[in-house]
Amino acid sequence: GWRIAVLGLGMGMGCKPNPWRHTGRVNRSPADTMPPLLDDNDDPPLWRLLFDPRGRIERSTWWLWGVAAPLGAGLLLHALLGIARVRAETAEHIVNLLLLWPALAVSIKRWHDRDQSGWWVLTALVPIVGWLWALWCNGVRKGSAGPNRFGPEPQHAAPVSGGGCLLPLV
Repeated sequence: GWRIAVLGLGMGMGCKPNPWRHTGRVNRSPADTMPPLLDDNDDPPLWRLLFDPRGRIERSTWWLWGVAAPLGAGLLLHALLGIARVRAETAEHIVNLLLLWPALAVSIKRWHDRDQSGWWVLTALVPIVGWLWALWCNGVRKGSAGPNRFGPEPQHAAPVSGGGCLLPLV
């Protein structure tokens, strides 16, 4: 009754009809009528690079978005939190939490380019040896040629749309 009307999912009280309600005809969700997020010629959006662990990236993209950008963003965030007089230990925790998922997502994509599971990112938890191994595998070694189980081979170091505002951080 009233909950459905308030949520705008039912009829009555000026609510629009529910497009997913079965009426005997084929209903389309709004996602079916929307244009695709990416065309074949478009560059991936920045959010997809930083937050979606699926797919593959090449070495230069990893060096930029997996190493340089997090270092630059970390320095900037530490400086801003210092200006705001946040304790250094608290600032460290905040910066680490903010940069954890983007760093993981970019690294996982790099492991995927080498046709390795994203779980290999956990090698970085092993002090010194794990860091050196991850650096060698992600930053020096080439990815697998041609398509693999994680997607097609990255063509080139394409610029990422929406990333222009973050480049000064590096």
